[in-house]
Amino acid sequence: MTLVSQSLLPSRRLLLTLSLLGTLLGGAGISPRAMAAEKIVFTYGLFGQSITLAELNRFAQTGVASPKLQFFIQAANQDPQTVRRTLNHPIPLDSKLMDRILNFLPAEYALYEVGQILHTPAREANLQALRSTIVLSTSDDGQVSALEFIEKYPTRELFIDGQKLQKTAKQVSRLVSGSRQTLAGPLGLIKSLLCNCQQPETEQP
Repeated sequence: MTLVSQSLLPSRRLLLTLSLLGTLLGGAGISPRAMAAEKIVFTYGLFGQSITLAELNRFAQTGVASPKLQFFIQAANQDPQTVRRTLNHPIPLDSKLMDRILNFLPAEYALYEVGQILHTPAREANLQALRSTIVLSTSDDGQVSALEFIEKYPTRELFIDGQKLQKTAKQVSRLVSGSRQTLAGPLGLIKSLLCNCQQPETEQP
């Protein structure tokens, strides 16, 4: 295996962030602004790969992926149309309500955790960047998509930590699995109490 191909190996894992972005954030305004993300940098340890906003915009609008984006999607073993829907899928959010909620301590803690995954180049002011992006994205139409979130992020580069994203995804998966096991007993009891079915009588010989 060549040195170049070895350097691409981490891409397979960090490129899974393309499909996970929708779970964390959830079309979109397309024209770049002076202070907005122009590039998304996926990192996985010491390795990194980047995609430009222009590449994502073109793919979201037309379904045509650039060679690099096409490689990313294939390496992540994702369906292109699923990725495209994830980028464009709008999530309804009230801008004024979000502006108030995001200033409460629980919401700030959630933003802090997300800021460990989606962060500024210097890893500073992550909470403020996320809050302003959400409010700004919802201010015009009361909704936000993953692509719109990326576009309106207030730095030219949005960094996504693939290692921390993967760890968070596993934690969420374990939490959901554990919750199902914990609730299995009580739910079974409730089901038996609600069931009015009579057991079939055994025939006498």
